[in-house]
Amino acid sequence: MWQAISSMDNCLIPLNYRKNRHAIHKRNLIQIAKTVYSSTVLDVTFLKRMNSNQQSK
Repeated sequence: MWQAISSMDNCLIPLNYRKNRHAIHKRNLIQIAKTVYSSTVLDVTFLKRMNSNQQSK
């Protein structure tokens, strides 16, 4: 999580500071966001499954 925050800080560096580096940071942020999103979705579906299993007993 801290890695994502530091990447955001790096994106706030003025744009004229090497555009290609900015693009790399943006790509990394998108990758982190996808990973966080997919793991959250997995957690939610897992919790829902656990709840339905408990109710059926």
